[in-house]
Order: sequence, then structure tokens, then C-alpha cells
Amino acid sequence: MKKIERNSILIITGNIYSKLGPFAHIEFFSMPWSVNIVFKDNVKTNNIVALTPYIFIEDGYIIDLKFDKKYSLKNKVYIYDSKKDLVSTMPSEGVPDLIQKQPRTIRHWVQLFQGTWVQKIVIWLSPRLVYLF
Repeated sequence: MKKIERNSILIITGNIYSKLGPFAHIEFFSMPWSVNIVFKDNVKTNNIVALTPYIFIEDGYIIDLKFDKKYSLKNKVYIYDSKKDLVSTMPSEGVPDLIQKQPRTIRHWVQLFQGTWVQKIVIWLSPRLVYLF
């Protein structure tokens, strides 16, 4: 991993949350401070981001809405698969597909009712929960 250049981006997949039954429970790689501590002595770049449910791509950047960060995809892209403990490179054009292929993350019990009449009632009762769906 020490080969990862300073201006490149390291994208973490797998082990974003611990699992508790069907739920993504305790944060592991989902928090920026966690990944920065884990990788600080192993990579030269500070551009480290986990593939969480709230990131997306726009104009050549990975946008992390929760932590208000932007990561450029103009430099070399590395993928760290934490389940296989493997690092690989990827063209930036492949990142949207990688994001799309990530398994659905269920963080709250109400997400089990996505697409049902229960979802409509929950949002009607508490509109601020719309972000869960």
C-alpha cells in the first residue's frame, strides 16, 4: 500500500459497518477519521473515502454529503477491498459502476419497509425520515 501516491484516491469497500442481523450496525470504515487513522502510516494520500450509501459522483468528483467533502477522480484511483485485503487500481470511469454494485445498507428498521404503504405512513408521520429511503 505504500505505493499509493500522494494525489491519488483510495476507495474502501467492505466492512463499512459491522452487521447485526440484517442491519448495518456499528460504524467501522464509514467515518473519515477511522480510515485516516487506519491508513495514515500505510499510504501517502489523504484522499481516502469509504463507499458509504450517501456518496455519489458529480463532475469528476466523489461527493460525500454527510461530511461535506469532495474527492477528485482526476488522479489515479485505488480500491481497497477490506474483506479480501486486496488493493487494486481502477479507471475513474469504473467508479460509478462500483458504487452501483454495492449491496444495500439497512441502518434503521424502517428501511425494511421501503416501497410499501408503511414507508408512506412513516414519511407522512415524520417527514424528516425520508433520508432513510
